[in-house]
Amino acid sequence: MKYNFKISIYRAYKLKKRILFLLCLCFSTLYGYGKEFRLISLDNFEPHEGLKFVNKKGAHNLNLRKYYLNSSKSVPKSNFVHFFSTKPDTSKAYKKSILTISFLEQETDTLVFIEKDDSSTNGFKYSFIPNDPQSFPGLTAAIFNNMKKTVLIKMGDAIIKIAPQSQKFIPLLKNKKGYFDEKVVFATQKLDKSIDYFYSSFWRVYNSEKKLCFIDINEATDEHKLTEITFK
Repeated sequence: MKYNFKISIYRAYKLKKRILFLLCLCFSTLYGYGKEFRLISLDNFEPHEGLKFVNKKGAHNLNLRKYYLNSSKSVPKSNFVHFFSTKPDTSKAYKKSILTISFLEQETDTLVFIEKDDSSTNGFKYSFIPNDPQSFPGLTAAIFNNMKKTVLIKMGDAIIKIAPQSQKFIPLLKNKKGYFDEKVVFATQKLDKSIDYFYSSFWRVYNSEKKLCFIDINEATDEHKLTEITFK
C-alpha cells in the first residue's frame, strides 16, 4: 500500500506539471506570446530619427525613414509596445514614451504602418495588416495607391486597375520554375490627359517572397513614383 501511495503521488505530480504546462501554453496563445511585428513608416518624421522599444530580448532601435521596412520584432507578453523617441546626437531614448501600440486584437504576425496625424496629441496614427501565410502569402504584391486617380498595372498579359486612394493584394502567378518572372508596367493619366508609364521593370519574385508597393505623386510637378519593397 505504501508503494502504491508513492506511485499515486508521483502520477499526481506529473499530471499537475502537465496541467501547468497546458495553462502556460494557453496563456501564451491568448496573450500574444510569440507574435511578431514589422514597422514601416509612411511619412518622414523629423526631428524624430527613430524609435526605441523593449521586449523580452532587450532594447531595439527602429528606423522612421519613409518606406523603410524594419526587421521583425517580438511583441511583448503584455501585448503593448511603448515607443520612445531617440536623441539624434546620441541615439539614446527619451524617458517619456511618445507612442503606445496595442496588439491585443492582433492574433498573428503583423505589419504596422505609421503615419503623421496632426489631429492627435502625439502626431502619430497607425494601422495593421496581418502578415501571416493566409492573409499575406508569399508570391503576393500589396499595392497602395496614395493618389487621387486610378492606376493601371500590366503584369505579363494581365491588366489590373487600382482605384484612387486604395490598396489591393495581387497574387503573382508562378512560372514553370515555381516563381514569378514577368514584365510589370504602371501607368496613369497626367494633368494634360497624356498617359504616363511611370514604372516598367521585370520582376522576379520567389515563392517565399512578397512585395509592398507604394504609388505617390509630386503635386507640384505632376510626377508619379513607385516605391517597391521585396521581403520574406
